[in-house]
Amino acid sequence: MTPATFDFDVVRGSAGPTQGLTLNLRTKNLDNELVPMLFDDVRLSIYDKTVDKADRELLVRATFVDGGIQETDSYQGQVSWIPTTEETRALKIGAKNHYELEVRTGTDEIIYLLGVITGIGGLNDDESDLAS
Repeated sequence: MTPATFDFDVVRGSAGPTQGLTLNLRTKNLDNELVPMLFDDVRLSIYDKTVDKADRELLVRATFVDGGIQETDSYQGQVSWIPTTEETRALKIGAKNHYELEVRTGTDEIIYLLGVITGIGGLNDDESDLAS
């Protein structure tokens, strides 16, 4: 299976469902019909795209098992990455964040989706009590 590609933007320092990624995991059955894909885990790995592969830096990892990826509609096979402020803040400014979304079932591991996340902004201040 060739992974699909999808590039999107994330506002650094923001959190919530409007900043993440939601998709329906689909595969074809024996009758060639699209059906929800079964999975044990779904992993989103985001790396700094500007660093050589040997030295690449993992910026964010979210999984179904650790709660970073959530099943938002089991009937549709829908999963979502709803990022935290810390996760979006970890992204590099610009089109420098390469990601892969991997679906794991038993011993099978399939790269389902990949692309580039463009980090936007990030100048907002997360400190709640700043001294004057």
